[in-house]
Amino acid sequence: MLTGTSVREATTDGVWLTTGEFVPTRTLAWCVGVRPDPLVNASGFATQRGRLVVDTTLAVQGHSHVFACGDAAAVPDVTRPGEVTAMTAQHASRQGTLAGRNVAASLGHGRVREYKHHDLGFVVDLGGSQAAANPFHIPMSGWLAKIVTRGYTYSRCPGTGSGPASTGCSTLCWGASPFSSDLSGRPPYPSTRQHPRERRYDAGSGQPRSPVGLDPEQVRPLLAQALHHADHIDL
Repeated sequence: MLTGTSVREATTDGVWLTTGEFVPTRTLAWCVGVRPDPLVNASGFATQRGRLVVDTTLAVQGHSHVFACGDAAAVPDVTRPGEVTAMTAQHASRQGTLAGRNVAASLGHGRVREYKHHDLGFVVDLGGSQAAANPFHIPMSGWLAKIVTRGYTYSRCPGTGSGPASTGCSTLCWGASPFSSDLSGRPPYPSTRQHPRERRYDAGSGQPRSPVGLDPEQVRPLLAQALHHADHIDL
């Protein structure tokens, strides 16, 4: 174990360390943490361990019309008083949706909501017969975890109803191997692609509506107005 030393370069034969030493190896395991982008500290706003200090509505401290989410924001975890949400996609995807809605609400469309997500655990398919899971924070591994992982994936796939088309889609989803998902009632694929059953359409044009229920042509002037009134930030 080497402390205060980093990997400068990884090659097919081994790794070069920042000390100039070369370590021959055929296996490289990457085990690192995550941190916010250094740009956050350059914003001049209050930070907590490199993340912007925000309230439960994702508003930046002292700037009610500026919102932050994901890794960049230290969002209070209302399910664990005194702690902030982890830097994971499960939180970031939901916070991004809420941030968009709260921006619209700050401009008079809808109402501002608070962020709350209760973590029920996770499932990870590792391929073959291997998997890891902790549903309701009960740790599992091996075949038991595989069954739970595939079962959850199957249940969250679109088209798990009746009929040949649904059966075909469900079978395809059962054979898929998602890397990971959280147990939250959301589909296991990236949430940036809207779930078919959650997509909303405009009654007049038949075109998909935006997540906050606004037409894109309405959003542009609202964003321009928000930028006009927002505090000037030198980044």
